[in-house]
This record gives sequence, structure tokens and C-alpha cells, in this order.
Amino acid sequence: MKQIAIFCLVLQIILSGIYCATFFWLGYSETLAAIYATNPLWFLGCGMILFFVLLAQMIRSLMRTRYRLWMKTAIIGFFAFFLIPLGLRPAHGLLLAWGIKHRIMQDYSLDDLRRFARDINDALQDKDYDHGYYCYKGSFMFLPIEQQPVYDQFRQKYPFLKWNGDGSPGPSVYHHGDALSVYWAGRYVEWGFSVGLDGGDNVPPDGVYYVRASDDIYFYME
Repeated sequence: MKQIAIFCLVLQIILSGIYCATFFWLGYSETLAAIYATNPLWFLGCGMILFFVLLAQMIRSLMRTRYRLWMKTAIIGFFAFFLIPLGLRPAHGLLLAWGIKHRIMQDYSLDDLRRFARDINDALQDKDYDHGYYCYKGSFMFLPIEQQPVYDQFRQKYPFLKWNGDGSPGPSVYHHGDALSVYWAGRYVEWGFSVGLDGGDNVPPDGVYYVRASDDIYFYME
């Protein structure tokens, strides 16, 4: 009983660490496998199995009046490492933001990202109306036909515009206010980066978990 309780507790601690690490993996890898890994259902399923194993051992300990303290400690520790990771959305957001920041900054400098935002905004912005989206999940539904070849040129120059971690042909590119955002969207989260177009302070909206690279560039999850 004692050994089984310790095994279940240690396994739950390991699963908690893996679940939290999947958010960094999603930001860094941009793969469908990482999206599925951040789904809490697998974590809940594994946790329920371990809980029933611990519950059975708890009943045995009460019947045999042995290892009661060990079982109580294991149950308390189990619930701590089962419930806390599920409620750590701010930590998940920061891990995902760190992941995408680490991936992007491996290949691009801050000046590269500023140049990208400025060039794509100047090349694609419709002067007659503010359409906002230049590309939505890799599609051109909001982009005039004559501007679509221009966007394809940017795809060749900036490969992250072809990353399909959310299962779409690419990310959304959205112009809002004085900033341009590139983001991917899963079932539960959106993540990406935002670049200020005027060189000033780029302020994230409320409810966004973000990691700054500079005053005008941040990586985020919401």
C-alpha cells in the first residue's frame, strides 16, 4: 500500500510537470501534436485513474489500520498536484509566450520583426477602408485579389507565415490601431506576437498573458 501510494504521487507530479511543459512546447514547435498535448482531457483522465488507485489503497489502509498517515499525505499531495496545474492559466500563458518568443528570436532579430510589420502593413493596407485582417488562418478571405501575390512573397521571405501549428495553412495577420499582430489559434487559446508600427509603447489588451521583447514587441497568449 505504501509503495503504491508513493508511486501514484510521484507519477502525478511527473504528469503535472509534463502538462505544464506542453504549453512551452506548443509555442516553440507550432505542431498539431502540441495542440493536442495542451488539451486537459488527457491530464484529467490520467489523474482520475490514479485517484481511484489511491482511493482503493486508502480503503485498504483504513480496514487494516496501517499506513494511514502515508495515505492521507499521498491523497493531499495528489490533489495539490492535480488541481494546481489546471488552475495555472497565467503560468500556461507565460510558458507559451516564452516558447514562441524563443522560436522566433532564434531566426529573427527585433529589427527584423519591426521591418516585417512595417513592410507588410505598407504593402497590403487598403487605403480606402480599414479591413483589419490581411490574412485569416492562412486564407485570403479579407484580402483583395490583387494583393494576394504580394502576401505570397512575404510567405517566402518569412517562413513563420507558413507555420500551421493550429491546423490551418498559416497564422492570422491582423492590423489593429498602431500595431500588427501575427497569431495562431487553437480550440482553447490564441498565441502569437504583436509589433508596434509607430515605434512607441505597444500596450497589450487586458486579459493577455505576455512576455516583452522590447517596448514595441511582445509575445502573448490569450
